[in-house]
Amino acid sequence: MRGTLKTGDYSLRGFEDEIATERKSLQDLYNTLGSGRDRFEREMMRFAAMRFGAIVVEAEWSEILQGMPGRKMTPKVIFRTVVSWQQRWPNVHWLMMPDRRHAEVATFRILQRWLIGRREEGWEAGGGI
Repeated sequence: MRGTLKTGDYSLRGFEDEIATERKSLQDLYNTLGSGRDRFEREMMRFAAMRFGAIVVEAEWSEILQGMPGRKMTPKVIFRTVVSWQQRWPNVHWLMMPDRRHAEVATFRILQRWLIGRREEGWEAGGGI
């Protein structure tokens, strides 16, 4: 189901305030932690208010740390920001995936597992993936 979320790119109907994921391409990661940093930091605070949040990056650390030509933002700043934010907001998880397809699967599996867990806890509502 398509719609607009307050936080993240993907969630589960009925659990939008409890779980969300956000996917980032490598370029988007650099943009977000550079010129979009203030906006994204506010989004991280909203993620932190949830039971589970995930930032799923479509690149592994080996690629991220090579940097991006033409960018002022250095890989060192990207790395330090992610480490700092993981410590500041420990319920917001960062997953670095090899490519877009793996990031899509990881995003789906995170949400699927959340829904299975809620059903195992006895949740019986009309929500779904």
